[in-house]
Amino acid sequence: MYRRLDPRAGLDRFGKPRPHRNSIPGLSSPYQVAIPTKPSRLPSRNSRVIKTQWRGLGDTQRQAQEFISGPSLGTMAKFMTFNRIQSRVVTGLLTGHNTQRRLLYLLGLLDSPLCRKCGVGEETSAHILCECEALASLRHAYLACFVLGPEDIRCLGLGDIWNCSKVAGLP
Repeated sequence: MYRRLDPRAGLDRFGKPRPHRNSIPGLSSPYQVAIPTKPSRLPSRNSRVIKTQWRGLGDTQRQAQEFISGPSLGTMAKFMTFNRIQSRVVTGLLTGHNTQRRLLYLLGLLDSPLCRKCGVGEETSAHILCECEALASLRHAYLACFVLGPEDIRCLGLGDIWNCSKVAGLP
C-alpha cells in the first residue's frame, strides 16, 4: 500500500522530492518566471502593439481601414456575441471580402458590377452603406441618416450594421 503523504511536504506519492513547479527538468535550481505585478497593464501594452500594427498596414486593406477605426475591446466583445452568419455579413461589409457584385466582376464571375438594388453605381460596401439611393430609407430607419460617410460608419455599432444589412437582404 501507498503511504499517505502530506502534499505540503514537497514529496510525491512514492516519497521522492517533487520538483519545483517552475523548474526546468535537468537543472537543480528553479526557473524563475516573470509574472507581471500589475495585470491590468497587460491589455494596454498589447492594444498599443495592435494599434501600431493597424496603422502600419499602409496601402493594404484600404476598405477595412476606411470603415474600421482600429482595434477596440468593446467592438470585439460585441462581435463575439454574433453567430457565424452575422459575423460573416458584418465582416464582409466592413472589409469588402464578400459576395458583392464588384468583387465578383473583378474575379470574372459576373458581367456587370452595377448595384443589384439601384442599378446605378458599382456595388461595393461603400456604395451600399453610404450611397445607394434604393437603401436610403433603410439607412435612415436603422442607421439614422439618409447618406453616410466612411467616418460615420466608424461610429456605428456592429448591431446596427447587421440589422440594416439583414433588412436590406444583403448576402
